[in-house]
Amino acid sequence: MTRNAPIGAHHPWIGPMISGFALLGAGLAVGALVNARRNLSLLPQPAAAAPIDETVSVLIPARNEQSTITHALAGVSGQRGLARLEVLVCDDESTDGTASLITIAARRDRRIRLVHGAPPPPGWLGKPWALAQLRTVATGSVLVLLDSDTRLHPDALARAISTLRTSGSALVSPYPRVSAQWRRDGLLAALVQPLLTWSWLTLLPLDAMRRSRRGSLTAVGGQFLVCDAAALDAVGGFHAIAGEVLDDLALARTLKGAGGLVLLINGSEIAECHMYGDHAAVVAGYTKSLHRAFGGPVGTAGVISLLGLAYLAPGVLALLRPTALTVAAAATSLAAGTASRVMAARVNRVPPWPDALTHPAGVLAFCGLALASLIQHRRGRAVWRGRVIP
Repeated sequence: MTRNAPIGAHHPWIGPMISGFALLGAGLAVGALVNARRNLSLLPQPAAAAPIDETVSVLIPARNEQSTITHALAGVSGQRGLARLEVLVCDDESTDGTASLITIAARRDRRIRLVHGAPPPPGWLGKPWALAQLRTVATGSVLVLLDSDTRLHPDALARAISTLRTSGSALVSPYPRVSAQWRRDGLLAALVQPLLTWSWLTLLPLDAMRRSRRGSLTAVGGQFLVCDAAALDAVGGFHAIAGEVLDDLALARTLKGAGGLVLLINGSEIAECHMYGDHAAVVAGYTKSLHRAFGGPVGTAGVISLLGLAYLAPGVLALLRPTALTVAAAATSLAAGTASRVMAARVNRVPPWPDALTHPAGVLAFCGLALASLIQHRRGRAVWRGRVIP
């Protein structure tokens, strides 16, 4: 083979195979774009705010959250349209100033109560155990599960609970606006975080999600969940998800399996979440749970393969064997990925540029984190907030 001969010059079957894979990948990317466009038209918005004449219990698990807990509690304290509200915060053995900040907030707002968490018993992970302890003292008919890195807009609870009741749902997930900035959070966060909204908007059929009881057709954002208390208790409460690292997804699947309606809505105009503030936090946060996001090793390997085929392979194959077909496939894949990212940015209420142009790099980073999660848990080395995840 001469120096400049194309790959496969002496093997006639390689060229068609490369072109076929490139076209298949481009076709998958276009199919995902079509699904995203359909989902965009189907995505429910929060109901209009209405007075809520129920007791609402906000449950916030907090472990070493001194940088975020004050803002979260301020957002909850500022809620409008609620007749009765209690805010229960579990200090989950924090070693920083989290408990002191909760105490200060409780002095300002008597609806806030600090619960000192006990160590997780065998078989429990930290967050489900913290929520279970809060449930024992919560009196509300509506339970709001809130992460401390989530900030609520003033009508967030009234609108989310109105959606819960008018839709007859067991669980409503108002997916919050996920914020990530290159300069503030670093390159990895800026590449990966926008894929959270993009993933369910592009890869899952929202209409089938609402109809089906299949756990695989479920997407929620655990940063902000609104749940009917009776429906939760009927499935065993948080004991049903005691050992689940993806507790939010496990809870939604449990309620759906029992016949409850789980509704994902666009919560970007009522809540905002800033999850990870640096490279180390992104790596730790994703590797602790991505191995479970798609049902286990087989599902994770399948998703990595599909994403790689749709958004990475066409470009790589065009570089290896630049023909009219491979170059067209690469351009189509890039255009479809960029367009779907623009749609996700619209849902997330953030500017699409220049982030949408980094889609292949974001997919590559995401696949790397998913693979690292599989390897890390296989070796038993996953750690989150100072605790080993079995």
